[in-house]
Amino acid sequence: MFKQINRFGLLLVAAASLYSCTSKDGYETDKSGLLYKFYEDKEGTPAKEGDIITLSMIYKTSKDSVLFDTKKIGKPLEFILPPSSFVGSLEYGLAKLSAGDSASFQVSADSLFEKTFHAKRPDFIEENSKITFNVRLIKVQTKEQFEKSQVEKKEAQIAIDDKLITDYLATNGVKATKTDLGIYYSVVNPGKGANPNTGDTVSVHYTGKFLDGKIFDSSANAGKPLEFPVGYGFVIKGWDEGLKLVKTGEKGILYIPSGLAYGPAGAGGVIPADAVLIFEVELVKVKPAKKK
Repeated sequence: MFKQINRFGLLLVAAASLYSCTSKDGYETDKSGLLYKFYEDKEGTPAKEGDIITLSMIYKTSKDSVLFDTKKIGKPLEFILPPSSFVGSLEYGLAKLSAGDSASFQVSADSLFEKTFHAKRPDFIEENSKITFNVRLIKVQTKEQFEKSQVEKKEAQIAIDDKLITDYLATNGVKATKTDLGIYYSVVNPGKGANPNTGDTVSVHYTGKFLDGKIFDSSANAGKPLEFPVGYGFVIKGWDEGLKLVKTGEKGILYIPSGLAYGPAGAGGVIPADAVLIFEVELVKVKPAKKK
């Protein structure tokens, strides 16, 4: 369920020391050797190994060159807190934080790249220098809390998507059939051929649109229909299941909820998060799967 973080995108966590001393630049040093400085220190239980944390982060070299910034990706990071990768690592700092806290941590660049990123330290980062992490911890959840919240979000999004589709159909006077999965399908020009089954190879002309009518993709760009086996995950689930409703030679429209399309992640900067998609499709040909 949890995605691994890109090695330059994020890090880990472990138990923190309570013993520290203060340096003249405002940083304190705990017994692990980690330099840290709090800006906000809220009441709450610190994150621990195995928790799922949500945070915003920016980290820089000793010369203030930005290596990573969550603002650039447009959303906070969410990941499981694994064990510490080395003594004095960022993980020691993250384990000091509870929800609402913000702080800076200075970590050995050499150890960070060798022990955490498992990569050679880039030449532009000086040997024996520090990497500074500025972190705001937004949320801390146990695995059980996270899984429950994900189910609740999914169920809420299903209801939102269904209303978006039904409102669109009503506004545009479209009659469509709803499947058990939540896909809606309307026939434009009926076909007389067979419906494809799992394993059959189909050739499909299509145009993909958002609810506002903006086109994001079309087989016309390739100058030929898209060909793929149905039901094996080569396309979004809304297609794998929706095309089974379409007869060979038929033209129709699939209205696909976001959970059966690209979900909360979106796709490639083209499909936004939680986008309902409309596909005008024409099932040109069906090649039955070979019988074993």
